[in-house]
Amino acid sequence: MQNSKKGEPDKYRKERDEAVEKYSKLKEKYSKLETECIDLKDQITESKKQERYAKQHAALTERQREGFIFDMDEELAFVGKFGDEDADHHINVRIPEKYNKVPTGDVPLSEWSETENKFAKKSPAEKYSKAAYAATPVLRGQNQQVDYASTLKAMCAKDSEDVTLQDVLAVQNGI
Repeated sequence: MQNSKKGEPDKYRKERDEAVEKYSKLKEKYSKLETECIDLKDQITESKKQERYAKQHAALTERQREGFIFDMDEELAFVGKFGDEDADHHINVRIPEKYNKVPTGDVPLSEWSETENKFAKKSPAEKYSKAAYAATPVLRGQNQQVDYASTLKAMCAKDSEDVTLQDVLAVQNGI
């Protein structure tokens, strides 16, 4: 019977070869798309990590501006291990419970005035604390992330109440 229809096996072979070629092209295209999809998923994951880091950094910076004293790098590493809800809870609840605030009001430096106790020497921190308290909001008004502690350190290092924004930023950056 095959002899009577001699052209049929060649016809099926040709169709099969075309189908195999089409299949191999589709398979190659699929593997390229799959690789591209994996790359895009990795990019999305990385951008989500960066977004979480930025949000956590902003929240922690806000806590520092409120006067809480803590090591930013240590807290970022600690909070980075949490999910979003746990990180928010730590930043908004645990930090205020766990860390002290920098005094923002008039701090009594000593019970005696200088005239009553001429032999009392003030430390540089006591000497410049009020000036640092007054200067910090002025320096923040220049759109910089300046905190009280850095302003006080800059005044103590310079041994003067006249510090510039560059002095405070140098102290903050550890220069």
